[in-house]
Amino acid sequence: MEQIATLYPTKSFVMIDLVPSKVLPNLAGITFAEDQAGFLAGALAAVFSQVNKIGVIGGRPIAPVKKYVNGYLNGALSLCPTCEIYNTYVPSLSNATLGQAAASTLLAQGVDVIFGAGGTMGSAGILSAAQQQTFVIGVDSDEAQTTFLGRQAIDYLLGSSIKNVDVAVASAISNVLAGRMGGYNLVLDSSLKGVGLSELNSTSLKNFNTSVTVSIKTATDMCATTAFYSRASVLNVIRNNLEDRMLFTKVLPSGHLEPLTAYTPKTWYDVAPFGARSKVPNGLQGHSALVLPSGNHVLVWGGKTVIGEFPQHASVLDYDSLTWRADTAASSSVPPGRMFHAAAITQRAGADTMYIFGGQGANAMIYADTWRYDVASKTWTQLAPTPSPSNRTDSAFAIIGTTLYLFGGLSQSGEVLSDLWAFDLTTEQWNQVTTAGTLPCARRHAAMTTVNGTKLALFGGSDGDRNPTSKLHVLDTMTHTWTQVSPGGDVAPPAAERIGAVTLDDKRVLYTGGVGAGGSLNSTWVWKMHTNQWVVANQDVGYGPLPAGLHSHAMVVFDQSASPTACQSQTAPGFSICTPATLPVVLAISGVASSPGGGVLVSFASAEPPLPAPGVIDQGAKIAVTAITVVGLVGVLGVMGVLLTHRSHKVVKASNWKYGIVILLGSIVISLGIIATSWVPDSRQGVMVVAYMISSGFDLIFSALVVKTNIIYTIFSSRYVVKTTHWPNYGFILFVQVVQFVIVGLWFIFDDNPIRTFSLGSVSWVVRTVNVNWVVLTAIPIAGLTIAGLVLSFKIRYVTSRFNEGAHIATAMYLFAFSLVVVAPVTLVLDSPLVVFIITSLLITLTNVGMIGIYFGPKLMAIFSPPLENVISGSVAGPSTNGMDTTDSTESGGTSANVLRCKYCKQQVGTTTGTTSSGSATQRTGVAPRAPSSSKRTRQRVKLTTLGSAPASATPR
Repeated sequence: MEQIATLYPTKSFVMIDLVPSKVLPNLAGITFAEDQAGFLAGALAAVFSQVNKIGVIGGRPIAPVKKYVNGYLNGALSLCPTCEIYNTYVPSLSNATLGQAAASTLLAQGVDVIFGAGGTMGSAGILSAAQQQTFVIGVDSDEAQTTFLGRQAIDYLLGSSIKNVDVAVASAISNVLAGRMGGYNLVLDSSLKGVGLSELNSTSLKNFNTSVTVSIKTATDMCATTAFYSRASVLNVIRNNLEDRMLFTKVLPSGHLEPLTAYTPKTWYDVAPFGARSKVPNGLQGHSALVLPSGNHVLVWGGKTVIGEFPQHASVLDYDSLTWRADTAASSSVPPGRMFHAAAITQRAGADTMYIFGGQGANAMIYADTWRYDVASKTWTQLAPTPSPSNRTDSAFAIIGTTLYLFGGLSQSGEVLSDLWAFDLTTEQWNQVTTAGTLPCARRHAAMTTVNGTKLALFGGSDGDRNPTSKLHVLDTMTHTWTQVSPGGDVAPPAAERIGAVTLDDKRVLYTGGVGAGGSLNSTWVWKMHTNQWVVANQDVGYGPLPAGLHSHAMVVFDQSASPTACQSQTAPGFSICTPATLPVVLAISGVASSPGGGVLVSFASAEPPLPAPGVIDQGAKIAVTAITVVGLVGVLGVMGVLLTHRSHKVVKASNWKYGIVILLGSIVISLGIIATSWVPDSRQGVMVVAYMISSGFDLIFSALVVKTNIIYTIFSSRYVVKTTHWPNYGFILFVQVVQFVIVGLWFIFDDNPIRTFSLGSVSWVVRTVNVNWVVLTAIPIAGLTIAGLVLSFKIRYVTSRFNEGAHIATAMYLFAFSLVVVAPVTLVLDSPLVVFIITSLLITLTNVGMIGIYFGPKLMAIFSPPLENVISGSVAGPSTNGMDTTDSTESGGTSANVLRCKYCKQQVGTTTGTTSSGSATQRTGVAPRAPSSSKRTRQRVKLTTLGSAPASATPR
């Protein structure tokens, strides 16, 4: 048609029931809203079904056919929420034999109304069903005038879902007359009279005047309206609501169901699948749900119905086709029905295999049996492993690899248990697990999930007095150690039992519903593992609340798009029946709900906003931080070289170059620690090495600065000769290092899991220690030295000298303290490991460089660009004329004499240094007062002496 329209541009062409492949000014396409036509057919089937089971034969699953089928589903459910709708797709629109076979399949399911939505194939199918005295509905045109014309089976034709082609032709003519020759695609729906039902004619078999009770809910209604109308009136109400856009089919133009394709992440949708819905009824509690390894199928077994029955069949939900299938066991040996049992799924010899254990059955019987179920053959086998857990129900369970873990539960005698068992799915053997750490108390109805491949998270449940709890414990299955975790957050979840839980990804666990002190809950909670925070539903990053209170439900999560056969039709190969979800699919199946629904709640777990960039700490960031750190490291090494080569210089000697070397060594160790943080593998040993390097580096710097500050303060505050021996100071520095090493060593020994690792793709984050107490303990030496240094720096704030050593030390202390004050909140507050890594690394590096500049800069300037000055040596000959002249600290060897200025002293104080038999000594000597009267000067005059001229054995007076 497109080619012909191109050849005749002055003529207008219209394609009816087709969409042009390209836009031409003289070519139009007119299609129909098959979903609305199917919706009307579903409503028609619902008002006539006596057994609440209806079916639909779909042809090849192309968009119009899928719109018919899914519209039929929602139309029937709009009037009959408890109806079961069975569907099948046939890879043909014309093969009558396939249509007849499809009808036979639906009849075997017990349906009493069939809709044929597959061309002449579907027509052959419904004709075959009508001949077997089953009500049928035609498609596209009034099949009373075609397929059923002159046939006795016409009595079972309720009507046809039709496309009004005459309306399409009239619309095309009107557009041409209005000057619109083409270039548009028009969809004719109910409001444009494009689709509808054929004429409804009552007979003795199909009486449209018979009244039925229905509940209709429109888009503006908060609740459904229940009414008693004739069948014809009900259908008119449905048609009018569609025309007035008060009712929507929830089917997309692709034919796919709206909630499963066009959805809002973390929002719950109540859906009613096709197939045997009654086999997994609303109100089913204590059942198990497991995702089959072979594809997007969920196996449900056990539970207790609202009427007290314990079903023994297995049900399988094909999520791609949204269809339930009920499987009756093929073996003679079948486990008794039960609820709140433990279950696991694996593949055994390539076949999907389920295991169950324990649970509670009829007459409050509590079991201790273990069974194996082959999903394909539908056969059960009872196992007899020894040893085995005792009789129990209400246990928490989860699977890691090929091991089923079972915790606690309720015994036959009514005791609430706290033991842990592991069942090897390969050897089919039970073993009791001995655990250590902070053990959880005995509990029942707790929720257990697998996190990060090696750990189990146990949350909620109740004790022997039925008191619910909100405690969270984590078990490391590698070391069998329990840890109680106390997440932060503005609001903690309520204490509850019978909670549904799934692990969404490496960062989040989702908890839903449950029973609390106030009854059934519809709340949802997310435990953000990487920040150890609770997030509630009403927060931006939280999950949406459930539509109603819910407990004792089963939950699963899976990646639909990961299956190689996702959304591929099993009956019509090569055709797609859905759009695979790109986000994890979360299902909450049945359970005790405070309001009725479809039995399956579906949501889609969006990534924690936003997903980190692949690679997390990328090479560029690590290289940049390393390069900056190396530059600072080279500068430190350069300063160290200058100090060593000029250690005889008076400035270096006056500041005691050995302490300067200690400070520079600390800076080097910190720099190496930052580099190690970037490149050392994130192992337990690696983290410990990095922790020790950075903490010990700070210890070296602060201990040296504290020692130097203390020397200045001691000289300044003493009224007598001060004898300084440096070995105790060096011993103090070494002692601090030993203390730091012992603390980190104890951390390594007693905290077997000092890190929390989260995998994002192929990269792991080491985010934060699990036990923050060890971090605080490790920081105690640094904090103590920081406080001591700040106090001493404050006390010598008025000391001035030729080289201003005290001022430089104080400024360096302030800078380091400020750095620590900034780094700590950044590490604790920011949620991005990349940002924390960059900020802390750069801040520490810049602080190192700043400290070198502040403390060593004046010394380097004095070495390479000394200022002009009058050097006083030997004995002091009188008061200083410039008001400042002093040494800053002591150094063995050599002699010098300088003057200290003190704000509170009544006289200038001179200090001299010299070598003694025991090291070095500093003597404080009187100097002329600043401006006293002559009589006061006489009273305060003291004899000036120098250590250089005094005997080595001189002692303070």
